[in-house]
Amino acid sequence: LQEELRRLQHTLEQVNNGKDLLQSHQLAMDEENNIEKYNINLQPLESKVKIIQRAWREYLQRPEKRSPSPPSLSSGKMSRSISMNTFSDTSTPVS
Repeated sequence: LQEELRRLQHTLEQVNNGKDLLQSHQLAMDEENNIEKYNINLQPLESKVKIIQRAWREYLQRPEKRSPSPPSLSSGKMSRSISMNTFSDTSTPVS
């Protein structure tokens, strides 16, 4: 009977530890997903960073409805030619 009681107490401790871990994880997810829902005293910068991270994740999850980037931003060739021109413009001619 004592052995059975010890085994049940151990199982109960494990269940309670699991509940605590689950609750802790849920609170962390709630904080990340909905900062304004709780009156949490966060630093303003930290709060803004989390909002931006959440918005970026949502943006990445959206289907491809984005307009293509302008060629000057998306083309690697364009940036290379600009940098080559910059180097050639600043170099001194060899006589």
